[in-house]
Amino acid sequence: MPSAIHNVYTLEQQWERMWTGRTLEQELKHCEHRELRTHLLEVLGQMKDPFVVEAGCGVGAWVAYLSRNGIRRVVGVDNYAPALEELKRHMPAGLVMEADVRDLPFTDDSVDVCISLGVVEHFPDGPTPLILEMFRVLRPGGYLFLTVPYYNLFRRLFIHPLRAAYLSVKSRIRKRGLHFVEYRFTRTEIAKIVEGCGFQLVRVTTDDYEPTSGKKACFCKYGRTPHSRRGCVMQILFLSAHLPSPHARQGGQRTSYHICEFLGLRHDMHLLCFGTENERAVFDGQGMEIFHSWDVVPVSQWTRLRGVLSSTRLPLSAAARYSRTFRFVSASCTTY
Repeated sequence: MPSAIHNVYTLEQQWERMWTGRTLEQELKHCEHRELRTHLLEVLGQMKDPFVVEAGCGVGAWVAYLSRNGIRRVVGVDNYAPALEELKRHMPAGLVMEADVRDLPFTDDSVDVCISLGVVEHFPDGPTPLILEMFRVLRPGGYLFLTVPYYNLFRRLFIHPLRAAYLSVKSRIRKRGLHFVEYRFTRTEIAKIVEGCGFQLVRVTTDDYEPTSGKKACFCKYGRTPHSRRGCVMQILFLSAHLPSPHARQGGQRTSYHICEFLGLRHDMHLLCFGTENERAVFDGQGMEIFHSWDVVPVSQWTRLRGVLSSTRLPLSAAARYSRTFRFVSASCTTY
């Protein structure tokens, strides 16, 4: 069975937290760097005027991206109205439908390509009903592009047990029950489910960010005009294993940003953080005006993970400060 993830937030609160503040233009920047883009354009390039449906489109980044890249017939379907309004504002002529993705408003065998990215895992009764529905509307020989959270060894041995213990304590303190969030799948589990719905697997791969080859790795060092506030009591150097951003896909990056935003109401904040090549490629500096100054240290995923695992302290989001790279940079950084 897939591994189930729970949280203290209700379903309505989860969707609000996920989509508040996210815009179409920000999401489009991610499309440009995702591996999925290559696979999609490879298949669509072999078709003549394909009809594409994204089941669970959110703000419609892929609907807009494909439309801007010559795909004339593309439709986004979702049942979360606030997210759909964002797409309608930017693409008034685009076709958007508010509907339950498990009951798509299309006839049998009428769609050439279905896209469903990070959607099927969110149904408590499992992904099968939605996958079967997409099988219904796809024509014979059509393609389904599907992404789900991967239940890898690191999550199995470290992340999930720690998360479960943390949420158990948190739910008792807040006196709240736990609510279902999503399932996470091993490769074998999701392959078995998809094939059981009638599909033939063509390729199983990752949907990560593409490496930005040809670009030099360097310090992304920026300065901000000093903006000391009345009543400022401290100069705070905030160390983070991730690049804090208000619109990042990872919840940890958003949480770190909002912590700094809150502290910055009274104190001068200085940021020193890790940033992988993929994170820096999609980072546009938006929202960083809350910092007095900030540096991003270029590192690989392995270097960051090694720093996290070498620390005996929690939370993990701050553990990278104990790595050799971080100690070196901290020592050379101006003391405020």
